[in-house]
Amino acid sequence: MELIDSFLEENSTGVSNTTVAYILFNKARAIERVKSGEEALKVIDEALKLDEISHLFSHTAHNYKSIVQMNSSNFSAAFESLERAYDYIEYLDAPNYYKHKHYNNLSVIYYRVDEIEKAISNQKLSIEFYEKTKPEYKELISTKQSLASIKTNLTSMYLNNNELEKAKANIDSTLTEVEKNKFYNLIVRNYTFYSAIYIKQDSLGLAEKYFDKASGYLDKIIDMNYLGIYYLEKGRFEMASKNYDEAYKSCKEGFDIFDRRSYLPRKKICADCLYEISQANNNPAEALEWYKISNTLNDSLKSTSNLNKISQIESENKFEQEIALLEEKAKREKNNKLFLFIVFCATLLFLLALIRIYFAEKQGVLYCSRKITFLKKISKRKILLPSKQ
Repeated sequence: MELIDSFLEENSTGVSNTTVAYILFNKARAIERVKSGEEALKVIDEALKLDEISHLFSHTAHNYKSIVQMNSSNFSAAFESLERAYDYIEYLDAPNYYKHKHYNNLSVIYYRVDEIEKAISNQKLSIEFYEKTKPEYKELISTKQSLASIKTNLTSMYLNNNELEKAKANIDSTLTEVEKNKFYNLIVRNYTFYSAIYIKQDSLGLAEKYFDKASGYLDKIIDMNYLGIYYLEKGRFEMASKNYDEAYKSCKEGFDIFDRRSYLPRKKICADCLYEISQANNNPAEALEWYKISNTLNDSLKSTSNLNKISQIESENKFEQEIALLEEKAKREKNNKLFLFIVFCATLLFLLALIRIYFAEKQGVLYCSRKITFLKKISKRKILLPSKQ
């Protein structure tokens, strides 16, 4: 980030607003990964102001902004940012590449508000738009990483639904790509998924194997969210193994990471985990402290949820109306194509009929001409034609 600030200071007058906006956007992403979402949002807004004329990356910025807002449990703002993002996608007639990222983010937000079926539906829609993406976009490393993230999110949803076999199959298809392209955040996340599955199946030996694999990449993680999830799942594993001191240490590490990032839902999960560990470890005073923290976080989440509920419903309705309009538009286009096809066929048949008439008349003229020539020859030879009886 120091390099970004240094570059902006040295080139404050020689760089276009759009370029500066793009640099600030990437700075915001770096801040969100290692510091806080609140600070990142300020930088994103600063970048968006500079992009008000060209809007070349406004859709990307609003998409990312929605994720930052979601991580702070501000779902109404997150839905609103996604709406703005889609408006810019439509305005710029952006490629399917951006639509696939948009529906991925929409899916993640539905997942966070426990609309699992809608989350899975939008995740699959995101993959459909990826399949429609032009080959040159598919070859971009950012596109490959985006698809891997989508598949990873889908695995999380399958796990939430306790669809363990689907989750395993998804991990298998994802790991090959993330290891090949060295997407370290996603490598750790998918190995952690394997561990979570085996914890659910009471196969602690296999769970430990995949935690060991994941731990080899921890120093390469650049998004602290993935590190926090790793420590949370590791804490659950240690608790299942009755290593309560290690379990407490791991879950507390996860709690501290999510606390620094103001990520309330994950903080609440870690607090619950720490409460259970303290109880199992016969430490009632500590358990009581974590119980109070968990309740406070729960109240905050409920408050945020109530504030967001109306806006969320309005946003959902807007998206549903937009989808209905797009379906109606597609239906009209299909009918127009059918009408044009019918007109084309009718015109073709009419032309064929004219051609047939033309050749029929031509044949008639040719026949008459030949008949006249024949009769002239006959008359010159003075041969009488037989009369009709």
